[in-house]
Amino acid sequence: MRSLSKDGPVRGRTPRKGRHSRISVAANRGTRLPRRFGKSVTKRVVVSCIAVATIVVAVGAVAAVATGSFNGIDRTFSRMSYFTSLGLGLEVRQIIVDGRDRVSLSELAGALAISKGDSIIQFDPIQARKRILKIDWIEDAYVTRLLPNTIHVEIQERQARALWQVNGKLALIDSSGVILTTKNLERFSKMPLVVGIGAGTRAENILAKLATEPWLFRRFEAAVLVSNRRWNIHLDNGIKVMLPASDVQIAWQRFAELDEVYGLLGQDIELVDLRVPGRLVVRLSKSASLLREDPGEST
Repeated sequence: MRSLSKDGPVRGRTPRKGRHSRISVAANRGTRLPRRFGKSVTKRVVVSCIAVATIVVAVGAVAAVATGSFNGIDRTFSRMSYFTSLGLGLEVRQIIVDGRDRVSLSELAGALAISKGDSIIQFDPIQARKRILKIDWIEDAYVTRLLPNTIHVEIQERQARALWQVNGKLALIDSSGVILTTKNLERFSKMPLVVGIGAGTRAENILAKLATEPWLFRRFEAAVLVSNRRWNIHLDNGIKVMLPASDVQIAWQRFAELDEVYGLLGQDIELVDLRVPGRLVVRLSKSASLLREDPGEST
């Protein structure tokens, strides 16, 4: 990665479309009821489950009235739904994930917090979604139960927009300035770079304006936010373009026109100052300045 000075940047591939995945949930080692699913569940099993559930609820209700506490009823209903759902074959067998690209399956599995053989009725999609949204790469998610045995997760990942450097540290951000990761950034080395406190949340705005001049934007190296009010643009040939605090796009378009007429990018210069509307200041590089001071012997 490249690096500029303390005030400048220290310096992926394009995100792919999400893919269809399956999570292999870990088997539940606890004792489970015999597998009698779908059409193999006989009327006798169903009637037996209902009868047992009714007795359990009745016992719980009597205990609640006797003790004056209804916590027992809540626990009774919870156990009833658990064992009844397993008896009817309503247990988790597979998890299907759509839209995943950067997020690891292990992160999703941890957020879902469910194991193979667990009751699908007791699984809470709303709480699972809240946990999934805490994963950095995920912008939105939808979690649904597909009875009798499938959980479907559809996620919308955040898209990497730029690298952000502040206080010498790099992070990958999306278009809103949300930090996606600070690890393994080498694969994102071709992303645009913005530098400075506050530059992360303002990156999308400046990059969109610079992109209006595609030829110049291809020469873009980094954008440094100065005093949280204006930008200096570093180009790949070493030229620094100082933009004004307002009318940024107008100044950038003017620079593009000047380059087209005078070929500024091909000149031996190191700085173009556009901070004052209607005025252009150009500073020669050190080597060009030395040549002007000492042109050598004339013939």
